[in-house]
Amino acid sequence: MDAGLVTAKTLKASAKKAEEAVIAAEDQIKRLKLLEQEKDFLLQGLDVVERARTWYLQQISNVNDKLDRVSIPHSEYSMDAQHERLNFQMTRISEVNQHLNALMETSGKGFPIHMNLAVHQRNIFSAQKTATQTIQRLKSQNHALTEEIAKKSETITQLESEKSALIRELFHARTCPKKESNDTTLW
Repeated sequence: MDAGLVTAKTLKASAKKAEEAVIAAEDQIKRLKLLEQEKDFLLQGLDVVERARTWYLQQISNVNDKLDRVSIPHSEYSMDAQHERLNFQMTRISEVNQHLNALMETSGKGFPIHMNLAVHQRNIFSAQKTATQTIQRLKSQNHALTEEIAKKSETITQLESEKSALIRELFHARTCPKKESNDTTLW
C-alpha cells in the first residue's frame, strides 16, 4: 500500500505540474497575442502620424501660398467662413495634440489610475479657454443674426403696409374714374 500511495501522490503531483505548465503556456500565448495586438495598433498609429505629418506640411504650404498672395484681392471665402474654418481646425488640432501628449506622457508610467488619458490638469485650462472663446463667438453671431432678422422683419412689415396702401389706391382709382365718367356724361 505504501507503494500505491507513493505512486498516487506522484501521479497527482505530476498531473498538477503538467496542469501548471499548460496554464503557464496559455498565459504566455495570451501575453504574446496582446503584445502582437499592441504592436499592430502602434503600427497603425505610426501610419496615421505619418499621414498627419504629410497633412500638416501640406497645410503649412497652403498657408504660405496664401501669405504670398495676401496682397492680391480675392474672394475665395468670406472672412466669416475663413474664421469659422480656422476655429474648427484649431479646435480639432488642439484636441488631437492633447490626446497625443497625454498618451506619450503616460506610456512610460504605466496605466494611469484615473484611466483618463484624454485630459490632464494643464490642458484643462486651454480647453476651457477654447470653449469660452467658442461660446463668445457663437453669442456674437447669434446677436448679429437676431439683429438682422429684426431688420428684415421691419422691412417686410413696411413692404406689406405699402402693398396694402397700393391695393387700396388701385381699388379707389378703379372706382373713381367710373364715377367721373358718369358725372361728365350727365352734364
